[in-house]
Amino acid sequence: MEVILFVCTLLYCIYLNVRLREALSEIEYLFDDINNLEAVLNSKIRNARNETKVIKSQIIKDLIKPKKIAKPGRRGSKKRGKLS
Repeated sequence: MEVILFVCTLLYCIYLNVRLREALSEIEYLFDDINNLEAVLNSKIRNARNETKVIKSQIIKDLIKPKKIAKPGRRGSKKRGKLS
């Protein structure tokens, strides 16, 4: 009876060891996916920041540009005679 119990325990330990290795490999696979997603996310964040920098610089350039003010028309140099 003790031998059967020992064999069953041994087989169960082997089964748990196999399941544990499968779980560890699955965890490693999921961590690889997470790292890939982080890399993609970081590149998208960098691109978004660069785009906002470009947009900000364009807005600043537009604000700095001197605005053309309409000059009043020139008055003629000739004096007009007064009509009485």
